[in-house]
Amino acid sequence: MDDPDNRADERPEDGAARRAREHRYWRRTRALLVALLALWAGGTFGLVYCARALNAWSFAGWPLGYWLAAQGIPLGFLVIVLVHARVMRRMDERFEARR
Repeated sequence: MDDPDNRADERPEDGAARRAREHRYWRRTRALLVALLALWAGGTFGLVYCARALNAWSFAGWPLGYWLAAQGIPLGFLVIVLVHARVMRRMDERFEARR
């Protein structure tokens, strides 16, 4: 029988290796969060900053700045959340597999 608590091919990880792995995990997590927050801030404040210039064009009869504020930025936020969830799931699986 394959007893998960008594596997001969798996050795417990020593403390230094575990701490190094956890450090890499959290460093990558922070890097992802900083990158996604930069996208969020850039999208939000960039749209506000450029709103008057964007309103020179129209989309579906509405000024482009208004349309992006009403429809585009919320969709962008949704994409940021989905990217975060997908990347974190993969990262969690990768680092959990090494436990």
